[in-house]
Amino acid sequence: MNEKRPNTVRRFEDWLIDWLPHGSGIDGIWLHEFTRGGILVLKNNWHYMNEVGMYDGWYAFSVRVDLHLKDFRIVVHGLRTARDRNRMEGVKEYLYDLFNPVLEEAGLI
Repeated sequence: MNEKRPNTVRRFEDWLIDWLPHGSGIDGIWLHEFTRGGILVLKNNWHYMNEVGMYDGWYAFSVRVDLHLKDFRIVVHGLRTARDRNRMEGVKEYLYDLFNPVLEEAGLI
């Protein structure tokens, strides 16, 4: 971590590490950025399994938190086929259920 960053930024980054979900398919490193419009974008990857329970690949996803509207949405990137889209529908619902209490407790929504 860059020690020259302001304390509030360091505390926020520590919060990201402590509070954002890890495991159960979310196996990547969390990245974050703020947009000019007051959107916090959290990025990671979903490690999905095939029909026999073996890890079979990754989908990138982002959680876009609108800090003004106190709302969020999940965007899954790289869904090229109908099979990809169908596979991720249940995962997207799972991610909403996972993030809603985390973001509420943090006061972001």
